Amino acid sequence: MKNNKIKIIALFSAVFFLTTASVAFADDPIPPDITPPVITVLGDGSVSVTQNSAYIDTGATAADDIDGDITAQILTVNPVNVSIPGTYTVTYNVSDIAGNTAVQVARAVTVTPLTATVHLTVVTDTQVLYDSDETVSSCESSPNSGIFTVYNMYMYWGWFGDLTYGETSLNAHTVTQGEHLLLNYNINPLKLTVSNSSPAQHDTVTFTLLQFGLDSNFNPVWIPATGGSVAINGISQTVGDDGTYSATVDSTDPYIISGNKTGFINSDTITLNPTAVTVNETVLILPTVFLAFFTQSAKQTLSSPFLIYNITFRLIHYI
Repeated sequence: MKNNKIKIIALFSAVFFLTTASVAFADDPIPPDITPPVITVLGDGSVSVTQNSAYIDTGATAADDIDGDITAQILTVNPVNVSIPGTYTVTYNVSDIAGNTAVQVARAVTVTPLTATVHLTVVTDTQVLYDSDETVSSCESSPNSGIFTVYNMYMYWGWFGDLTYGETSLNAHTVTQGEHLLLNYNINPLKLTVSNSSPAQHDTVTFTLLQFGLDSNFNPVWIPATGGSVAINGISQTVGDDGTYSATVDSTDPYIISGNKTGFINSDTITLNPTAVTVNETVLILPTVFLAFFTQSAKQTLSSPFLIYNITFRLIHYI
């Protein structure tokens, strides 16, 4: 009987210990989430794009040891402006539910200047400094100089793209393939425009010659080049007070036109290639008209034969 009591006490003690231990484990707190998520950039970490081309960022992914895939929660800051050359930084940030912030990752995006082969002319009032084709990314004071603005109290360089006055600073101009860039000092250019750049044969075309200058508020303006002239296939014609001269293009041969005026840079040359017109000849036969020429004797006798003329009219028009 004594041994049985000992067994019952031992069994009760074991059950109490196990029960107490189970309760103690159930009340232990869950370890806090202190592990930040990880961001992975998709694609290269450094890319280059050409100015004015499209840039599509390839993005990034994010994973967390507790929350799993949290890519949708990534905050992307993309300041890339493809119209302005330079290096931009695209950043990616994310946090998990527990508030752990991932280490920021970034991608460097370089927008390279748009380049083109242009005809670059650099002139002063006394000499031509440069006049040749050049591959440039902006209008420079001299080829490959890297100097875009030359301005102080003693001198002012003006520049023109295809003889249209440019932006406020030289490096603000985006070049286009085949463009004629003119950089000038102490002398202004002329600009020649044409009313119809694709005339048909027998059309009348008006040429307008303008000179560059400044108004009373020193704003750049184009005004009629009164006293100037336009040369059409080498023959000079003086423009009117409004700067215009009109001519009929009767030939299908090319017409080479340029403008000039003393004290100004000659305009760019314009070439016109008139298209031929189809000539449609309409023959209109009217009723016979009898013209009688009587001789003196015929008048007397009224029996002499007389001459009869059948008159045909030809109407020619252009279509």
